[in-house]
Amino acid sequence: MTYYHVLVTMADEPKVHRCVLSDLVEKELLTGFVKRYRRGSDLLVNGEVLHLKATRRVTIVATEQRMPSALAELNDKNESHRQELNRGSSGIFFVGGLGSGPDDIGDYGTDVTSKYINAPPGSEGSQSFFAKVIENPWVISIGATVVAAGITAWLKWN
Repeated sequence: MTYYHVLVTMADEPKVHRCVLSDLVEKELLTGFVKRYRRGSDLLVNGEVLHLKATRRVTIVATEQRMPSALAELNDKNESHRQELNRGSSGIFFVGGLGSGPDDIGDYGTDVTSKYINAPPGSEGSQSFFAKVIENPWVISIGATVVAAGITAWLKWN
């Protein structure tokens, strides 16, 4: 199964690329992030409101494992690489801690951003008032009732 992870860079923190959503299936990705991104809506993540219109960069990463397993594997690869370097030299190497935090998931999976995001945030705009009214279940129910009553009345007279 494929899991998706969303990393964003906000305009007010241009050097920080952080993971805001993880271990999503495709349907959750589309409804929970992509749809909101296209509309420019806000997103609530761990009690923090993210203004998606203020995103500078978005990366969507696909992995075959959930985040904890993927990061553990990344950390193991990083550790074995560090040990290899230390064995083959007279000095000691300290290689950065890939796999130590959720933001490192970008170094593990496949970048699939272009499959889902191809325009700036808010490019679809929000729905018009008319579209919101028409999609309301109450309006649909009342409209269907009026149409059914009209058809019944017409059939009675003919």
